[in-house]
Amino acid sequence: MRKSTLTLSIFAALALCLLMANFQTSVVAQRGAPPAPNDDCFTGCINVNAVERSGVARFRSDTTGATRNTMDPCISCCFFGVGQNDKSIWFCKTVGANNTVVRVTTAGSDYDTVLAIWGTSDGTCPKGTFVPAPTSTCTNSAANGTTELACDDDSGPGLTSEALVVANASKKLFIEVAECTRTANGFGGIAVVTISQNPR
Repeated sequence: MRKSTLTLSIFAALALCLLMANFQTSVVAQRGAPPAPNDDCFTGCINVNAVERSGVARFRSDTTGATRNTMDPCISCCFFGVGQNDKSIWFCKTVGANNTVVRVTTAGSDYDTVLAIWGTSDGTCPKGTFVPAPTSTCTNSAANGTTELACDDDSGPGLTSEALVVANASKKLFIEVAECTRTANGFGGIAVVTISQNPR
């Protein structure tokens, strides 16, 4: 075999190996991550107070495996309309003093987030009910006083969100970050969530 032919054969074999390695990597990446531990407010809401430093907490979560709970509340501000948006992840924060400003942003996330801050009359997770076609209506629970305190879609950079509320001592806030889909299935991505109190 000629030297030039041998060299070409070696390069072809190396190219094939690289192609196969890239193909396998892309297949693995498309499988999606398992659901985040805070995928469901009722079982895994992350306690922001336990991890914040100097009034700030930052989180980075892969939401490709996150789901929608059938009792998720109905977000009002998604571009596609009121609904239980997909890929929801949850954070909980109890306010320590009166007139505390709590600001939440998803700046840095790589997909279309929608953000809602909730309060309830009994301190339990906010709840909603979606009734599919033909009515396709979504309503929040009056039984536990589910109230949307703030909602935002796309006020942050790109398709990210930003919202703030002013709350008094002992108020428990429920922070939901979802993909803006209304009721359709989403793809998720990397959610970057920053929660701060009395931001300057």
